[in-house]
Amino acid sequence: MDYKLIIDENIENATEAFGSIGQAVLQPGRSINAEMVADADFLIVRSITKLMNPS
Repeated sequence: MDYKLIIDENIENATEAFGSIGQAVLQPGRSINAEMVADADFLIVRSITKLMNPS
């Protein structure tokens, strides 16, 4: 199975580390939103990234 991963672009070597799992989509952490992750299988962010409930 090929997974879709949304990854904070500030995570070093993210493509090398997670690319074998599936499609690694690098995005600026502050602009990752609910629409981007709606069809993602994994969200990989740094511990300082704020996650909010859109409702």
